[in-house]
Amino acid sequence: MRKILASLLASVGLASEAQPGPKVQTIDPNTVLFSTPTLSDDLASLEPVATRPSSTDFVFHEDEWSQVEFLTKDRLPEVQKLLKEYKAFEQVHRAQYGWRKVYVRKLDFKLTQAFVKLNASNGLLLVDWRSQLVLVAASKSGEVEVWRP
Repeated sequence: MRKILASLLASVGLASEAQPGPKVQTIDPNTVLFSTPTLSDDLASLEPVATRPSSTDFVFHEDEWSQVEFLTKDRLPEVQKLLKEYKAFEQVHRAQYGWRKVYVRKLDFKLTQAFVKLNASNGLLLVDWRSQLVLVAASKSGEVEVWRP
């Protein structure tokens, strides 16, 4: 409607010629690169967020979900197999600024469950230096106590 009105006003000399809108571009989604070479097949349990997280909230970027995992020693052969597959996959799909495809890991174990067990039995702390935080304790329901400087 705006374009029609602008064209009419321009035709009678009451406005300048209508300017074309920004050019719409489409892109092949297969050309978009991924920012991480591997993801876990499990999903984080999410709750609706009404406000922005505060500096004391424990927040994972979606690329960080399940990038560190605790597994029992008897799963070493499975992990070794997956790591060999992943290494070859990552090399083949690496581009200059990302990855053309993502290697999806399918492990039936979650970091939180492992942390809860190890924290209860051994008093384990998990330090994430990159995120500058410490997982201090965990309740049986999965609530994790986090400390940040």
